[in-house]
Amino acid sequence: MISTRYDSENNIVYLSHDGEITINDATKTLRMLKNTYNHLDYVYLLEDSRNSSFSFSISEIPILIKAVKENLYGIIEVRHADIVLSPLNTALSFIYGQMVNTIRNYKYRAFSTEEAAIAWLKKGIYFQK
Repeated sequence: MISTRYDSENNIVYLSHDGEITINDATKTLRMLKNTYNHLDYVYLLEDSRNSSFSFSISEIPILIKAVKENLYGIIEVRHADIVLSPLNTALSFIYGQMVNTIRNYKYRAFSTEEAAIAWLKKGIYFQK
C-alpha cells in the first residue's frame, strides 16, 4: 500500500509504502507523484521505506533512473530522502544514489531517521530563499 500527503507549510511530500515494491510499482509511483504534485517547482520528498522491501535487482535500477529523468521536466529541484532499515534496502539505496548523482536537479540520500532526513531536505534551494 502506498500513501502520500503534502505538508504545504514545509513544502515536503511524505510518501510511505508497506510490503514488497517491484520495479513496476516504483515507476508507477513516480508517475503518480508527477501527476499529483506537478504544480510544485521544488519537490522535497520524504519516503518511508522502513516497512517495505525492494524486490528488484541492481540490473533494473537503470529503468528506475530513466523514469526519474522523464518525470523531472519543469522542476527546479527535487530532493529525495529515503528512510531505510534493512541491510538490503540500504545497499540498494546506496547503489541507486551513486547512479543518480549526475542528474542536475535531483538529489537522493538514504537515512535511518526521519529527523536526519528532514534536516537534509531543508538544505534545499527552496529553504535558502
